[in-house]
Amino acid sequence: MIMKRKILSSMILGAGLIFSSCTYDAYEAPEIILPTEPISFVGQIEPIFSSKGCTGCHPSLANLDLSAGNAYESLMAKASRVDTLNPEASLIYSKANPDGVDSHSSKYTPEQAKYVLIWIEEGAKNN
Repeated sequence: MIMKRKILSSMILGAGLIFSSCTYDAYEAPEIILPTEPISFVGQIEPIFSSKGCTGCHPSLANLDLSAGNAYESLMAKASRVDTLNPEASLIYSKANPDGVDSHSSKYTPEQAKYVLIWIEEGAKNN
C-alpha cells in the first residue's frame, strides 16, 4: 500500500512538473508593411499571379489569362473581376483572399491580398 502511494505521488508530481513547464505563445500574425508608393500592376501584382500558380490554371480557365503581359486586359474585360467602386467585391481579390470563404485552390498571403486590394482602391491602373 505504501509503495502504491509513493508511485502515485511520484506520478502526480511528475505530471505537475511536466504541465507546469509548458508554455503557450499566442499566435501573432506577421505585421503587414503597407507600401508608401502607389502599387505597380506590372511590378507587384502580376508577379503575385505567377508566384501563387494562378498562371497555371488561368491562361484560359474562366476566360481569364493571368500570364504576364495579358493579365491586365484579361482582368478588365469583365467588370466583376475588378470593381473600383467596391474593391472588396472584386473577384481578383475575393476569390483568392486568405480570409475569404471561397474554396479557390490557391490563396494569397495576407500581404499579397492587401497589395491587390490597395491596387484596386488606387484605381486599378495599368502601371
